[in-house]
Amino acid sequence: MRKYYLFVILSMMTLTVQAQKVTFASPAFEQGVREHLQLADGDDILLSQTDTITSIDLSHRAISDVRDVIYLSHVRQLDLSGNSITDVEPLIVLDSLSWLDIGNNQLESIDILVFTHAKKMWVNVADNYICDFSLFFYPVECQFTLRGMGMQIVKDAPYLDIYQFYADVRENGIPCITYRAYTNIDSQFYVECGSKRTDITLDGTLQRTDVPGAPKTTSLVYLTNGEQNVTTYVVPPVDYFVDAGKTITLETGLPEDYHLYSAYASKGIVEIEGTTMKYTAPETAAADIIYFSYYQDAVLKGFSRFYVNRDTKGDVNGDGDVDIADAVCIVNYVVGKPNTTFIEAAADANGDGDIDIADAVHIVNYVVGKISALAPRSEMNMADPE
Repeated sequence: MRKYYLFVILSMMTLTVQAQKVTFASPAFEQGVREHLQLADGDDILLSQTDTITSIDLSHRAISDVRDVIYLSHVRQLDLSGNSITDVEPLIVLDSLSWLDIGNNQLESIDILVFTHAKKMWVNVADNYICDFSLFFYPVECQFTLRGMGMQIVKDAPYLDIYQFYADVRENGIPCITYRAYTNIDSQFYVECGSKRTDITLDGTLQRTDVPGAPKTTSLVYLTNGEQNVTTYVVPPVDYFVDAGKTITLETGLPEDYHLYSAYASKGIVEIEGTTMKYTAPETAAADIIYFSYYQDAVLKGFSRFYVNRDTKGDVNGDGDVDIADAVCIVNYVVGKPNTTFIEAAADANGDGDIDIADAVHIVNYVVGKISALAPRSEMNMADPE
Protein backbone atom coordinates (compact mmCIF):
# COMPACT_ATOMS: atom_id res chain seq x y z
CA MET A 1 0.00 0.00 0.00
CA ARG A 2 2.86 2.38 0.80
CA LYS A 3 4.32 1.74 -2.66
CA TYR A 4 0.95 2.59 -4.20
CA TYR A 5 0.74 5.91 -2.34
CA LEU A 6 4.34 6.69 -3.26
CA PHE A 7 3.52 6.03 -6.93
CA VAL A 8 0.48 8.33 -6.76
CA ILE A 9 2.50 11.10 -5.09
CA LEU A 10 5.28 10.88 -7.68
CA SER A 11 2.72 10.91 -10.50
CA MET A 12 1.07 14.02 -9.06
CA MET A 13 4.44 15.70 -8.74
CA THR A 14 5.20 14.93 -12.39
CA LEU A 15 1.86 16.35 -13.51
CA THR A 16 2.43 19.46 -11.39
CA VAL A 17 5.84 20.08 -12.95
CA GLN A 18 4.52 19.54 -16.48
CA ALA A 19 1.65 21.98 -15.87
CA GLN A 20 4.03 24.56 -14.44
CA LYS A 21 3.83 27.98 -16.10
CA VAL A 22 7.17 29.20 -17.44
CA THR A 23 8.26 32.68 -16.36
CA PHE A 24 10.83 34.15 -18.73
CA ALA A 25 13.61 36.59 -17.88
CA SER A 26 13.73 37.94 -21.46
CA PRO A 27 10.53 39.22 -23.17
CA ALA A 28 12.21 38.86 -26.57
CA PHE A 29 13.16 35.25 -25.85
CA GLU A 30 9.62 34.56 -24.60
CA GLN A 31 8.05 35.99 -27.76
CA GLY A 32 10.25 33.79 -29.93
CA VAL A 33 9.21 30.69 -28.00
CA ARG A 34 5.56 31.77 -28.11
CA GLU A 35 5.64 32.14 -31.90
CA HIS A 36 7.42 28.80 -32.27
CA LEU A 37 4.70 27.10 -30.22
CA GLN A 38 2.03 29.07 -32.15
CA LEU A 39 0.51 30.45 -28.97
CA ALA A 40 -1.51 33.65 -28.84
CA ASP A 41 -0.39 36.64 -26.79
CA GLY A 42 -1.59 36.13 -23.23
CA ASP A 43 -1.56 32.33 -23.40
CA ASP A 44 0.47 30.67 -20.67
CA ILE A 45 3.59 28.83 -21.79
CA LEU A 46 3.94 25.56 -19.91
CA LEU A 47 7.06 23.58 -19.11
CA SER A 48 5.49 20.56 -20.78
CA GLN A 49 5.36 22.61 -24.01
CA THR A 50 8.94 23.92 -23.92
CA ASP A 51 10.15 20.39 -23.17
CA THR A 52 8.95 19.31 -26.64
CA ILE A 53 11.16 21.80 -28.48
CA THR A 54 14.12 20.16 -30.24
CA SER A 55 14.85 22.87 -32.82
CA ILE A 56 14.08 26.59 -32.66
CA ASP A 57 15.01 29.78 -34.54
CA LEU A 58 15.45 32.76 -32.19
CA SER A 59 17.54 34.85 -34.55
CA HIS A 60 17.28 38.64 -34.98
CA ARG A 61 15.09 39.30 -31.95
CA ALA A 62 17.29 41.74 -30.00
CA ILE A 63 17.90 39.04 -27.37
CA SER A 64 20.67 39.91 -24.90
CA ASP A 65 19.84 37.52 -22.05
CA VAL A 66 19.81 33.75 -22.77
CA ARG A 67 19.14 32.44 -19.24
CA ASP A 68 15.78 31.18 -20.51
CA VAL A 69 17.49 28.33 -22.41
CA ILE A 70 17.08 26.38 -19.17
CA TYR A 71 13.49 25.73 -20.34
CA LEU A 72 14.73 24.18 -23.62
CA SER A 73 16.15 21.08 -22.00
CA HIS A 74 15.78 18.90 -25.11
CA VAL A 75 16.81 21.37 -27.80
CA ARG A 76 19.31 20.01 -30.34
CA GLN A 77 19.39 22.87 -32.88
CA LEU A 78 19.41 26.47 -31.65
CA ASP A 79 19.72 29.61 -33.79
CA LEU A 80 20.57 32.72 -31.75
CA SER A 81 22.28 34.67 -34.55
CA GLY A 82 21.81 38.39 -35.09
CA ASN A 83 21.06 39.26 -31.48
CA SER A 84 22.91 41.26 -28.79
CA ILE A 85 24.29 38.37 -26.72
CA THR A 86 27.45 38.94 -24.69
CA ASP A 87 27.46 35.81 -22.51
CA VAL A 88 26.84 32.17 -23.52
CA GLU A 89 27.42 30.58 -20.12
CA PRO A 90 23.74 29.52 -19.72
CA LEU A 91 24.11 27.27 -22.79
CA ILE A 92 26.45 24.81 -21.05
CA VAL A 93 23.49 23.10 -19.33
CA LEU A 94 21.97 21.96 -22.65
CA ASP A 95 22.93 18.28 -22.76
CA SER A 96 21.29 17.62 -26.15
CA LEU A 97 22.59 20.68 -28.01
CA SER A 98 24.52 19.68 -31.14
CA TRP A 99 24.01 22.66 -33.56
CA LEU A 100 24.38 26.27 -32.44
CA ASP A 101 24.44 29.51 -34.44
CA ILE A 102 25.62 32.48 -32.37
CA GLY A 103 26.94 34.50 -35.30
CA ASN A 104 26.50 38.29 -35.48
CA ASN A 105 26.26 38.91 -31.75
CA GLN A 106 28.50 40.87 -29.34
CA LEU A 107 30.56 38.01 -27.93
CA GLU A 108 34.18 38.56 -26.92
CA SER A 109 34.72 34.99 -25.71
CA ILE A 110 33.00 31.61 -25.87
CA ASP A 111 35.61 29.75 -23.79
CA ILE A 112 32.94 28.76 -21.27
CA LEU A 113 31.43 26.42 -23.89
CA VAL A 114 34.25 23.93 -23.32
CA PHE A 115 32.47 23.04 -20.09
CA THR A 116 29.24 22.17 -21.88
CA HIS A 117 27.36 19.01 -20.94
CA ALA A 118 26.91 18.19 -24.63
CA LYS A 119 29.17 15.60 -26.29
CA LYS A 120 29.41 16.99 -29.81
CA MET A 121 28.64 20.47 -31.10
CA TRP A 122 28.79 22.43 -34.38
CA VAL A 123 28.99 26.17 -33.68
CA ASN A 124 28.89 29.18 -36.01
CA VAL A 125 30.74 32.05 -34.36
CA ALA A 126 31.10 34.46 -37.32
CA ASP A 127 30.77 38.23 -36.92
CA ASN A 128 31.53 38.51 -33.21
CA TYR A 129 34.50 40.09 -31.37
CA ILE A 130 36.31 36.89 -30.37
CA CYS A 131 40.11 37.05 -30.68
CA ASP A 132 41.15 33.81 -28.97
CA PHE A 133 39.95 30.27 -29.72
CA SER A 134 43.02 28.48 -28.31
CA LEU A 135 41.09 26.70 -25.53
CA PHE A 136 39.20 24.69 -28.16
CA PHE A 137 42.45 23.23 -29.53
CA TYR A 138 43.06 21.26 -26.34
CA PRO A 139 41.32 17.94 -25.66
CA VAL A 140 37.97 18.62 -24.06
CA GLU A 141 35.01 16.41 -23.27
CA CYS A 142 32.88 17.88 -26.04
CA GLN A 143 33.98 17.54 -29.67
CA PHE A 144 33.65 21.01 -31.25
CA THR A 145 33.40 22.05 -34.87
CA LEU A 146 33.77 25.83 -35.08
CA ARG A 147 32.85 27.81 -38.20
CA GLY A 148 33.48 31.49 -38.90
CA MET A 149 36.60 31.92 -36.78
CA GLY A 150 38.19 34.02 -39.51
CA MET A 151 35.15 36.31 -39.73
CA GLN A 152 35.55 38.06 -36.40
CA ILE A 153 35.19 41.81 -36.04
CA VAL A 154 37.65 44.09 -34.32
CA LYS A 155 35.61 45.69 -31.56
CA ASP A 156 36.41 49.27 -32.46
CA ALA A 157 36.66 48.83 -36.24
CA PRO A 158 33.79 50.13 -38.39
CA TYR A 159 31.56 47.36 -39.67
CA LEU A 160 28.67 47.53 -42.11
CA ASP A 161 26.88 44.67 -43.83
CA ILE A 162 23.82 45.22 -46.02
CA TYR A 163 22.08 41.87 -46.33
CA GLN A 164 19.04 43.00 -48.34
CA PHE A 165 17.99 46.16 -50.16
CA TYR A 166 15.24 46.05 -52.75
CA ALA A 167 12.09 47.84 -53.90
CA ASP A 168 8.69 46.34 -53.20
CA VAL A 169 4.98 47.20 -53.19
CA ARG A 170 2.69 47.05 -50.18
CA GLU A 171 -0.75 45.46 -50.46
CA ASN A 172 -2.33 48.92 -50.75
CA GLY A 173 -0.14 49.68 -53.78
CA ILE A 174 2.32 52.01 -52.02
CA PRO A 175 5.94 51.47 -53.18
CA CYS A 176 8.47 50.87 -50.43
CA ILE A 177 12.05 49.83 -49.84
CA THR A 178 12.69 46.61 -47.91
CA TYR A 179 16.09 46.37 -46.24
CA ARG A 180 18.06 44.48 -43.62
CA ALA A 181 21.50 45.63 -42.55
CA TYR A 182 23.74 45.78 -39.51
CA THR A 183 26.42 48.24 -38.46
CA ASN A 184 28.41 49.38 -35.45
CA ILE A 185 29.19 52.71 -37.11
CA ASP A 186 28.01 55.78 -35.21
CA SER A 187 26.81 57.68 -38.24
CA GLN A 188 23.75 58.92 -40.07
CA PHE A 189 21.86 56.45 -42.23
CA TYR A 190 18.87 57.13 -44.43
CA VAL A 191 16.90 55.90 -47.42
CA GLU A 192 16.67 58.56 -50.10
CA CYS A 193 14.21 58.53 -53.01
CA GLY A 194 13.89 61.71 -55.05
CA SER A 195 13.37 64.55 -52.60
CA LYS A 196 12.22 62.30 -49.75
CA ARG A 197 14.73 61.28 -47.09
CA THR A 198 13.90 58.85 -44.27
CA ASP A 199 16.30 58.30 -41.37
CA ILE A 200 16.77 54.63 -40.53
CA THR A 201 18.55 52.37 -38.03
CA LEU A 202 20.59 49.41 -39.24
CA ASP A 203 20.21 46.90 -36.42
CA GLY A 204 19.99 43.65 -38.39
CA THR A 205 16.19 43.48 -38.44
CA LEU A 206 14.04 43.42 -41.58
CA GLN A 207 12.46 46.86 -42.11
CA ARG A 208 10.42 48.77 -44.68
CA THR A 209 10.09 52.44 -45.54
CA ASP A 210 7.67 54.01 -48.04
CA VAL A 211 8.97 55.99 -51.02
CA PRO A 212 7.37 58.43 -53.50
CA GLY A 213 5.33 56.74 -56.20
CA ALA A 214 7.50 57.55 -59.21
CA PRO A 215 10.34 55.50 -60.80
CA LYS A 216 13.47 56.95 -59.24
CA THR A 217 16.86 55.71 -58.20
CA THR A 218 16.59 54.95 -54.51
CA SER A 219 19.61 54.84 -52.23
CA LEU A 220 20.46 53.53 -48.80
CA VAL A 221 22.97 56.19 -47.79
CA TYR A 222 25.46 56.22 -44.95
CA LEU A 223 27.64 59.18 -44.07
CA THR A 224 31.11 58.62 -42.62
CA ASN A 225 34.04 60.49 -44.17
CA GLY A 226 31.99 60.75 -47.34
CA GLU A 227 28.70 59.61 -48.80
CA GLN A 228 28.39 56.00 -49.93
CA ASN A 229 25.30 54.09 -50.95
CA VAL A 230 23.65 51.12 -52.57
CA THR A 231 20.91 51.86 -55.04
CA THR A 232 17.90 50.41 -56.77
CA TYR A 233 15.01 51.59 -58.93
CA VAL A 234 11.42 51.84 -57.75
CA VAL A 235 8.81 50.69 -60.27
CA PRO A 236 5.42 51.77 -58.88
CA PRO A 237 2.19 50.02 -59.86
CA VAL A 238 0.55 51.25 -63.08
CA ASP A 239 -2.96 50.66 -64.40
CA TYR A 240 -3.47 49.57 -68.02
CA PHE A 241 -6.58 49.01 -70.10
CA VAL A 242 -6.35 46.14 -72.57
CA ASP A 243 -9.09 44.82 -74.86
CA ALA A 244 -9.83 41.10 -74.78
CA GLY A 245 -7.29 39.07 -76.77
CA LYS A 246 -5.06 42.10 -77.48
CA THR A 247 -1.31 42.41 -76.80
CA ILE A 248 0.43 45.48 -75.37
CA THR A 249 3.99 46.35 -74.37
CA LEU A 250 4.52 47.29 -70.72
CA GLU A 251 7.42 49.62 -69.92
CA THR A 252 9.09 49.34 -66.50
CA GLY A 253 11.41 52.34 -66.81
CA LEU A 254 14.36 50.25 -65.59
CA PRO A 255 17.89 51.05 -66.87
CA GLU A 256 19.56 48.81 -69.43
CA ASP A 257 21.87 47.11 -66.91
CA TYR A 258 18.80 45.73 -65.10
CA HIS A 259 16.79 42.74 -66.28
CA LEU A 260 13.42 41.24 -65.50
CA TYR A 261 13.84 37.85 -63.88
CA SER A 262 10.27 36.61 -63.56
CA ALA A 263 6.83 37.83 -64.59
CA TYR A 264 3.44 36.19 -64.51
CA ALA A 265 -0.22 37.21 -64.63
CA SER A 266 -3.28 35.77 -62.96
CA LYS A 267 -5.23 35.41 -66.23
CA GLY A 268 -3.27 36.70 -69.25
CA ILE A 269 0.08 35.73 -70.78
CA VAL A 270 3.32 37.63 -70.08
CA GLU A 271 6.57 37.50 -72.10
CA ILE A 272 9.79 39.17 -70.93
CA GLU A 273 11.92 41.24 -73.30
CA GLY A 274 14.83 42.81 -71.41
CA THR A 275 13.29 45.44 -69.16
CA THR A 276 9.90 45.38 -70.90
CA MET A 277 7.05 42.88 -71.02
CA LYS A 278 4.46 41.92 -73.60
CA TYR A 279 1.08 41.17 -72.10
CA THR A 280 -1.69 39.33 -73.96
CA ALA A 281 -5.13 39.66 -72.40
CA PRO A 282 -7.42 36.61 -72.17
CA GLU A 283 -10.16 36.18 -74.80
CA THR A 284 -12.72 37.25 -72.25
CA ALA A 285 -11.95 40.70 -70.83
CA ALA A 286 -11.16 40.53 -67.12
CA ALA A 287 -9.28 42.37 -64.40
CA ASP A 288 -5.76 41.01 -64.04
CA ILE A 289 -2.56 41.57 -62.03
CA ILE A 290 0.96 41.18 -63.42
CA TYR A 291 3.64 40.37 -60.83
CA PHE A 292 7.34 40.74 -61.68
CA SER A 293 10.81 40.89 -60.15
CA TYR A 294 13.97 42.52 -61.42
CA TYR A 295 17.71 42.13 -60.89
CA GLN A 296 20.98 43.89 -61.56
CA ASP A 297 23.51 41.18 -62.42
CA ALA A 298 22.70 38.46 -59.85
CA VAL A 299 21.44 40.85 -57.14
CA LEU A 300 17.73 41.18 -56.42
CA LYS A 301 16.69 44.80 -56.84
CA GLY A 302 12.92 44.76 -56.59
CA PHE A 303 9.40 43.46 -56.98
CA SER A 304 6.40 45.27 -58.42
CA ARG A 305 3.06 44.74 -60.10
CA PHE A 306 0.94 46.22 -62.87
CA TYR A 307 -2.85 46.16 -62.97
CA VAL A 308 -4.97 45.47 -66.05
CA ASN A 309 -8.58 46.63 -66.46
CA ARG A 310 -8.82 47.74 -62.83
CA ASP A 311 -10.98 50.76 -62.12
CA THR A 312 -9.31 52.41 -59.13
CA LYS A 313 -11.33 55.62 -59.24
CA GLY A 314 -12.74 56.34 -55.80
CA ASP A 315 -10.58 53.87 -53.84
CA VAL A 316 -8.71 56.71 -52.15
CA ASN A 317 -7.37 54.75 -49.17
CA GLY A 318 -6.26 51.79 -51.30
CA ASP A 319 -8.15 49.10 -49.39
CA GLY A 320 -9.78 47.64 -52.52
CA ASP A 321 -13.29 49.01 -51.83
CA VAL A 322 -15.08 52.26 -52.63
CA ASP A 323 -17.01 53.22 -49.50
CA ILE A 324 -17.65 55.99 -46.98
CA ALA A 325 -14.09 55.63 -45.66
CA ASP A 326 -12.82 56.95 -49.00
CA ALA A 327 -15.08 60.01 -48.72
CA VAL A 328 -13.71 60.67 -45.22
CA CYS A 329 -10.19 60.27 -46.60
CA ILE A 330 -10.87 63.07 -49.13
CA VAL A 331 -12.34 65.36 -46.45
CA ASN A 332 -9.25 64.84 -44.28
CA TYR A 333 -7.06 65.69 -47.27
CA VAL A 334 -9.00 68.87 -48.04
CA VAL A 335 -8.78 70.14 -44.44
CA GLY A 336 -5.06 69.46 -44.32
CA LYS A 337 -5.04 66.23 -42.29
CA PRO A 338 -4.44 63.55 -44.94
CA ASN A 339 -4.54 59.87 -44.05
CA THR A 340 -1.29 57.90 -44.05
CA THR A 341 -2.47 56.24 -47.27
CA PHE A 342 -3.91 58.70 -49.79
CA ILE A 343 -3.98 57.73 -53.49
CA GLU A 344 -4.22 61.03 -55.29
CA ALA A 345 -4.95 59.46 -58.69
CA ALA A 346 -8.12 57.88 -57.28
CA ALA A 347 -9.36 60.96 -55.40
CA ASP A 348 -10.78 62.96 -58.34
CA ALA A 349 -13.97 60.91 -58.17
CA ASN A 350 -16.12 63.27 -60.27
CA GLY A 351 -13.45 63.78 -62.95
CA ASP A 352 -13.41 67.60 -62.86
CA GLY A 353 -9.64 67.81 -62.40
CA ASP A 354 -9.78 68.99 -58.78
CA ILE A 355 -9.72 67.16 -55.45
CA ASP A 356 -12.30 68.79 -53.18
CA ILE A 357 -15.41 68.19 -51.09
CA ALA A 358 -17.41 67.60 -54.28
CA ASP A 359 -15.42 64.38 -54.81
CA ALA A 360 -16.35 63.19 -51.30
CA VAL A 361 -20.04 63.93 -52.00
CA HIS A 362 -19.73 62.11 -55.33
CA ILE A 363 -18.43 58.97 -53.58
CA VAL A 364 -21.20 59.12 -50.96
CA ASN A 365 -23.81 59.35 -53.73
CA TYR A 366 -22.20 56.36 -55.43
CA VAL A 367 -22.19 54.31 -52.22
CA VAL A 368 -25.85 55.01 -51.42
CA GLY A 369 -26.88 54.25 -55.01
CA LYS A 370 -27.82 57.73 -56.23
CA ILE A 371 -25.36 57.40 -59.11
CA SER A 372 -24.35 54.17 -60.83
CA ALA A 373 -20.72 54.96 -61.71
CA LEU A 374 -17.84 57.24 -60.78
CA ALA A 375 -15.89 59.37 -63.25
CA PRO A 376 -14.83 57.67 -66.51
CA ARG A 377 -11.48 55.91 -66.49
CA SER A 378 -8.60 58.32 -67.02
CA GLU A 379 -6.89 58.03 -70.39
CA MET A 380 -3.47 58.80 -68.91
CA ASN A 381 -2.49 55.21 -68.14
CA MET A 382 -4.24 53.50 -71.04
CA ALA A 383 -1.79 51.65 -73.23
CA ASP A 384 -2.45 51.37 -76.93
CA PRO A 385 -2.62 47.74 -78.16
CA GLU A 386 -0.29 46.74 -80.94
